[in-house]
Amino acid sequence: MISKKISVLALLLFVSTVASWAQYQSRIKGRVLDPSGNPVDKAEVTLVSQRTSSIRYESKTDKEGRFVQVGLMPGYYMLSVKKTGFAPGSKEIKVGIAGEESVEIALKTVEAEAEKTYSAADKSFLKGNKLYAEQKYAEAVAAYEGAVGLDPGSWAYRLNLGLSLKKAGQLEAALPRFQRAVELKPDYAEAYYQMGTILVGQNKVAEACASLEKFLALAPGHEKAGIAKQLLEFLKKK
Repeated sequence: MISKKISVLALLLFVSTVASWAQYQSRIKGRVLDPSGNPVDKAEVTLVSQRTSSIRYESKTDKEGRFVQVGLMPGYYMLSVKKTGFAPGSKEIKVGIAGEESVEIALKTVEAEAEKTYSAADKSFLKGNKLYAEQKYAEAVAAYEGAVGLDPGSWAYRLNLGLSLKKAGQLEAALPRFQRAVELKPDYAEAYYQMGTILVGQNKVAEACASLEKFLALAPGHEKAGIAKQLLEFLKKK
Protein backbone atom coordinates (compact mmCIF):
# COMPACT_ATOMS: atom_id res chain seq x y z
CA MET A 1 0.00 0.00 0.00
CA ILE A 2 2.81 2.38 0.99
CA SER A 3 4.61 1.62 -2.28
CA LYS A 4 1.51 2.51 -4.28
CA LYS A 5 1.12 5.79 -2.38
CA ILE A 6 4.74 6.69 -3.11
CA SER A 7 4.24 5.95 -6.80
CA VAL A 8 1.10 8.08 -6.96
CA LEU A 9 2.85 10.89 -5.11
CA ALA A 10 5.82 10.73 -7.50
CA LEU A 11 3.46 10.84 -10.46
CA LEU A 12 1.63 13.83 -9.03
CA LEU A 13 4.92 15.62 -8.43
CA PHE A 14 6.03 14.90 -12.02
CA VAL A 15 2.76 16.16 -13.47
CA SER A 16 2.95 19.21 -11.26
CA THR A 17 6.54 19.90 -12.38
CA VAL A 18 5.65 19.53 -16.06
CA ALA A 19 2.64 21.77 -15.68
CA SER A 20 4.72 24.30 -13.79
CA TRP A 21 7.49 24.21 -16.44
CA ALA A 22 4.94 24.64 -19.23
CA GLN A 23 3.97 27.96 -17.67
CA TYR A 24 7.53 29.25 -18.13
CA GLN A 25 8.18 28.01 -21.68
CA SER A 26 8.68 30.66 -24.34
CA ARG A 27 8.41 30.86 -28.12
CA ILE A 28 9.92 32.71 -31.02
CA LYS A 29 8.05 33.49 -34.18
CA GLY A 30 9.49 35.25 -37.16
CA ARG A 31 9.53 35.98 -40.84
CA VAL A 32 12.30 35.89 -43.44
CA LEU A 33 12.17 38.31 -46.36
CA ASP A 34 14.26 39.06 -49.44
CA PRO A 35 15.67 42.55 -50.21
CA SER A 36 12.39 43.51 -51.92
CA GLY A 37 10.28 42.50 -48.94
CA ASN A 38 9.02 39.25 -50.46
CA PRO A 39 8.79 36.10 -48.29
CA VAL A 40 11.61 33.58 -48.55
CA ASP A 41 10.26 30.03 -48.68
CA LYS A 42 12.18 27.05 -47.26
CA ALA A 43 14.91 29.12 -45.64
CA GLU A 44 16.83 27.08 -43.04
CA VAL A 45 16.33 28.54 -39.57
CA THR A 46 18.58 27.53 -36.66
CA LEU A 47 18.27 28.60 -33.02
CA VAL A 48 21.21 27.91 -30.72
CA SER A 49 21.26 28.70 -27.00
CA GLN A 50 24.04 31.07 -26.02
CA ARG A 51 24.28 29.24 -22.71
CA THR A 52 25.01 25.85 -24.23
CA SER A 53 25.31 24.90 -27.89
CA SER A 54 23.74 21.52 -27.13
CA ILE A 55 20.37 23.29 -27.02
CA ARG A 56 19.66 23.67 -30.69
CA TYR A 57 16.50 23.91 -32.79
CA GLU A 58 16.14 23.69 -36.57
CA SER A 59 13.20 24.46 -38.84
CA LYS A 60 12.28 25.92 -42.24
CA THR A 61 10.14 28.82 -43.30
CA ASP A 62 6.79 28.30 -45.01
CA LYS A 63 5.54 29.91 -48.21
CA GLU A 64 4.90 33.13 -46.30
CA GLY A 65 8.46 33.12 -45.02
CA ARG A 66 7.22 32.42 -41.48
CA PHE A 67 8.61 30.11 -38.79
CA VAL A 68 7.73 29.34 -35.16
CA GLN A 69 9.75 27.66 -32.42
CA VAL A 70 8.05 26.74 -29.13
CA GLY A 71 9.18 25.14 -25.88
CA LEU A 72 12.15 27.44 -25.33
CA MET A 73 13.93 27.96 -22.04
CA PRO A 74 14.44 31.62 -21.08
CA GLY A 75 17.79 33.04 -22.14
CA TYR A 76 19.75 34.32 -25.13
CA TYR A 77 19.64 32.57 -28.50
CA MET A 78 21.49 33.08 -31.76
CA LEU A 79 19.11 32.92 -34.70
CA SER A 80 20.74 32.01 -38.03
CA VAL A 81 19.06 31.88 -41.44
CA LYS A 82 20.42 30.33 -44.64
CA LYS A 83 19.05 30.11 -48.15
CA THR A 84 20.83 29.43 -51.45
CA GLY A 85 21.39 32.65 -53.38
CA PHE A 86 21.39 34.81 -50.26
CA ALA A 87 24.06 35.80 -47.78
CA PRO A 88 23.45 34.18 -44.35
CA GLY A 89 21.59 36.29 -41.81
CA SER A 90 21.81 36.17 -38.02
CA LYS A 91 20.46 37.92 -34.96
CA GLU A 92 20.75 37.53 -31.19
CA ILE A 93 17.41 37.23 -29.41
CA LYS A 94 16.63 37.39 -25.70
CA VAL A 95 13.74 35.19 -24.65
CA GLY A 96 11.97 35.98 -21.39
CA ILE A 97 10.01 33.70 -19.07
CA ALA A 98 6.79 32.56 -20.75
CA GLY A 99 7.43 35.20 -23.40
CA GLU A 100 6.88 35.43 -27.13
CA GLU A 101 9.45 37.16 -29.27
CA SER A 102 8.79 38.29 -32.83
CA VAL A 103 11.62 38.82 -35.28
CA GLU A 104 11.95 39.77 -38.93
CA ILE A 105 15.10 39.14 -40.94
CA ALA A 106 15.70 40.60 -44.39
CA LEU A 107 18.31 38.58 -46.26
CA LYS A 108 20.69 40.23 -48.68
CA THR A 109 21.59 38.68 -52.00
CA VAL A 110 25.06 37.21 -52.44
CA GLU A 111 25.74 39.84 -55.09
CA ALA A 112 24.78 42.69 -52.76
CA GLU A 113 27.12 41.41 -50.06
CA ALA A 114 29.92 40.88 -52.55
CA GLU A 115 29.58 44.46 -53.80
CA LYS A 116 30.75 45.70 -50.40
CA THR A 117 34.21 44.39 -51.24
CA TYR A 118 34.33 45.81 -54.76
CA SER A 119 36.60 48.70 -55.64
CA ALA A 120 35.29 51.79 -57.42
CA ALA A 121 36.79 50.39 -60.64
CA ASP A 122 34.99 47.07 -60.17
CA LYS A 123 31.68 48.85 -59.62
CA SER A 124 32.13 50.87 -62.78
CA PHE A 125 33.06 47.67 -64.65
CA LEU A 126 29.93 45.88 -63.38
CA LYS A 127 27.83 48.86 -64.38
CA GLY A 128 29.33 48.56 -67.86
CA ASN A 129 28.48 44.84 -67.97
CA LYS A 130 24.86 45.60 -67.11
CA LEU A 131 24.61 48.29 -69.79
CA TYR A 132 26.29 46.03 -72.34
CA ALA A 133 23.77 43.26 -71.61
CA GLU A 134 21.00 45.82 -72.16
CA GLN A 135 22.61 46.73 -75.52
CA LYS A 136 23.27 50.27 -74.34
CA TYR A 137 26.72 50.27 -75.87
CA ALA A 138 27.48 54.00 -75.73
CA GLU A 139 26.65 54.09 -72.01
CA ALA A 140 28.67 50.91 -71.50
CA VAL A 141 31.67 52.55 -73.16
CA ALA A 142 31.51 55.41 -70.67
CA ALA A 143 31.32 53.00 -67.73
CA TYR A 144 34.23 50.89 -68.96
CA GLU A 145 36.31 53.98 -69.62
CA GLY A 146 35.69 54.96 -66.02
CA ALA A 147 36.90 51.54 -64.88
CA VAL A 148 40.03 51.76 -67.05
CA GLY A 149 40.75 55.22 -65.71
CA LEU A 150 40.61 53.90 -62.16
CA ASP A 151 42.60 50.74 -62.90
CA PRO A 152 44.67 51.06 -66.11
CA GLY A 153 46.37 47.71 -65.51
CA SER A 154 43.26 45.55 -65.89
CA TRP A 155 43.15 43.61 -69.17
CA ALA A 156 39.48 42.68 -68.56
CA TYR A 157 38.43 46.32 -68.43
CA ARG A 158 40.27 46.98 -71.70
CA LEU A 159 38.72 43.96 -73.39
CA ASN A 160 35.15 44.89 -72.48
CA LEU A 161 35.75 48.49 -73.47
CA GLY A 162 36.91 47.23 -76.86
CA LEU A 163 33.84 45.01 -77.21
CA SER A 164 31.52 47.92 -76.45
CA LEU A 165 33.29 50.20 -78.90
CA LYS A 166 33.07 47.50 -81.55
CA LYS A 167 29.34 47.05 -80.92
CA ALA A 168 28.92 50.81 -81.11
CA GLY A 169 30.56 50.76 -84.55
CA GLN A 170 33.74 52.48 -83.40
CA LEU A 171 36.14 49.88 -84.80
CA GLU A 172 39.13 52.22 -85.08
CA ALA A 173 38.76 53.08 -81.40
CA ALA A 174 38.18 49.43 -80.39
CA LEU A 175 41.34 47.96 -81.94
CA PRO A 176 43.86 49.68 -79.61
CA ARG A 177 41.86 48.42 -76.60
CA PHE A 178 42.21 44.81 -77.74
CA GLN A 179 45.89 45.34 -78.51
CA ARG A 180 46.45 46.70 -75.02
CA ALA A 181 44.46 43.79 -73.52
CA VAL A 182 46.84 41.23 -75.08
CA GLU A 183 49.84 43.26 -73.93
CA LEU A 184 48.51 42.92 -70.38
CA LYS A 185 47.43 39.29 -70.83
CA PRO A 186 49.19 37.69 -73.82
CA ASP A 187 47.34 34.37 -73.53
CA TYR A 188 43.79 35.77 -73.69
CA ALA A 189 42.39 34.23 -76.87
CA GLU A 190 39.19 36.29 -77.24
CA ALA A 191 41.14 39.52 -77.70
CA TYR A 192 43.09 38.03 -80.63
CA TYR A 193 39.86 36.96 -82.30
CA GLN A 194 38.36 40.44 -81.93
CA MET A 195 41.54 42.02 -83.29
CA GLY A 196 41.57 39.62 -86.23
CA THR A 197 37.99 40.39 -87.27
CA ILE A 198 38.63 44.13 -87.18
CA LEU A 199 41.86 43.77 -89.16
CA VAL A 200 40.03 41.71 -91.79
CA GLY A 201 37.66 44.61 -92.30
CA GLN A 202 40.63 46.96 -92.62
CA ASN A 203 42.14 44.63 -95.25
CA LYS A 204 45.32 44.21 -93.20
CA VAL A 205 45.80 40.63 -94.30
CA ALA A 206 49.09 39.75 -92.64
CA GLU A 207 48.11 41.24 -89.29
CA ALA A 208 44.65 39.65 -89.43
CA CYS A 209 46.14 36.22 -90.17
CA ALA A 210 48.61 36.57 -87.29
CA SER A 211 45.83 37.44 -84.84
CA LEU A 212 43.50 34.66 -85.96
CA GLU A 213 46.30 32.06 -85.94
CA LYS A 214 47.23 33.12 -82.42
CA PHE A 215 43.58 32.81 -81.41
CA LEU A 216 43.36 29.25 -82.77
CA ALA A 217 46.65 28.27 -81.15
CA LEU A 218 45.38 29.43 -77.76
CA ALA A 219 41.81 28.16 -78.07
CA PRO A 220 41.43 25.46 -80.74
CA GLY A 221 38.16 24.28 -79.20
CA HIS A 222 36.61 27.73 -78.89
CA GLU A 223 33.06 28.16 -80.24
CA LYS A 224 34.40 30.78 -82.67
CA ALA A 225 37.21 28.56 -83.94
CA GLY A 226 35.20 27.53 -87.02
CA ILE A 227 34.65 31.13 -88.07
CA ALA A 228 38.34 31.92 -87.49
CA LYS A 229 39.38 29.03 -89.75
CA GLN A 230 37.03 30.18 -92.49
CA LEU A 231 38.42 33.71 -92.28
CA LEU A 232 41.97 32.40 -92.48
CA GLU A 233 41.16 30.33 -95.55
CA PHE A 234 39.62 33.39 -97.18
CA LEU A 235 42.58 35.60 -96.36
CA LYS A 236 45.18 33.12 -97.59
CA LYS A 237 43.49 32.94 -100.98
CA LYS A 238 44.06 36.63 -101.50
